[in-house]
Amino acid sequence: MKELVTILTAVAAAAGVSVWLTSGAMATPVQLPVEGGVVPSAAAAPAAATPADWQQVTQALDRLTERIGALEQKLAAGTGAPLRMDAAPAAPTLDVAWLRQALDEVEAQRTRDRLAAMSDDELRREAQRRQKTGEDLGAAEAALRHLLERSLTPEVRDDVRVQLGVLQRQRGAMAAAESTLREVVDARGMQDATGAWAGYQLAWTLRERDAAAARSVADALALQAADSGLRLRARWTSARCSEDLGDAVRAASDYEQLLAQCADDKELVDVAKDVRWRLEQLRQR
Repeated sequence: MKELVTILTAVAAAAGVSVWLTSGAMATPVQLPVEGGVVPSAAAAPAAATPADWQQVTQALDRLTERIGALEQKLAAGTGAPLRMDAAPAAPTLDVAWLRQALDEVEAQRTRDRLAAMSDDELRREAQRRQKTGEDLGAAEAALRHLLERSLTPEVRDDVRVQLGVLQRQRGAMAAAESTLREVVDARGMQDATGAWAGYQLAWTLRERDAAAARSVADALALQAADSGLRLRARWTSARCSEDLGDAVRAASDYEQLLAQCADDKELVDVAKDVRWRLEQLRQR
């Protein structure tokens, strides 16, 4: 907040001085929005600028800086009370809502400029880093959406869309995640590598709300995926959904078959570990 207030102050100062310079004389002071109206403008200045005029500009900017500083302190204190300008007791209060909107617009523009300066790979890495750490997932989504506005190959675009779908699930936007991932599956099919990965993520996304629908997707993926490792992962997902649905008999059977196939597969160590634990839990029931 403090950094943005400083930026806004500098912008206001630069605008006032620029008008004065380009007109060759002291310009009428810029009218700031206030609650219920605007700050009354001062009388027109003489045609030629003098040292006294410069002093007036400096004093006006100093007063503006003091007022914004006072506002910053009020906002930081969280009082929520209307802010009156002690430096000019006769003036109306500042429009705090307007100032907040202006600060938000400044921050939004800074974000757009920062993203525009990044390469495609940098945007993806930025989103991946934030997804991994859980740091500001909104900023991660902004990076991916900015990337999707660029000219990308169909393969890269769909890869980014899958990443976006996973991020949306991570943010709890389940309906949006399902829609994003399903679009990729429908466009590419599950025999395609990217389409299959989207289908795998779709199954896990659906499992949050509809285990039966998730199992259906996982079963289809287990039959269609070209990659054998992903087919086994799909079967594991299906077994997990069966367990969620209370179908312990099918779940146990699927787990046992999976364990026989992936127990020694280094790429599926996590699956084998989970399957062993779940089988043990089912046997103790």
